[in-house]
Amino acid sequence: TILVVGHIVVPLVLAVERIAIAYASDNMVATVGRIEAVPGATNIIPGRVAFTVDLRAMDDQARRAAIEDLQAEAFRLVETRGLEVQFEPFHDAEAVQCAPALQDARTLSMNA
Repeated sequence: TILVVGHIVVPLVLAVERIAIAYASDNMVATVGRIEAVPGATNIIPGRVAFTVDLRAMDDQARRAAIEDLQAEAFRLVETRGLEVQFEPFHDAEAVQCAPALQDARTLSMNA
């Protein structure tokens, strides 16, 4: 979960996309999930926004590098605007290769 005090969520969400594209050769997949803006009222700039980011790759080193890139971008953004950001990891699992037989079965079913 990324917790932002202030209004830099859009640039951070776009950074998630840029980072995923930059790591496309590592089969990086990035998803921004739940976004919660507080107070969440119409015509009020939120004072606090939390959102989740799921970064997945076939290579753990690439995934960790992407996380570092995202954190660096977030800290750069908040520093230039005088805001705050926090990162709260809630799940970190190593990449696991799918069994070749399952990959072949999936490919066959997609081509059928």
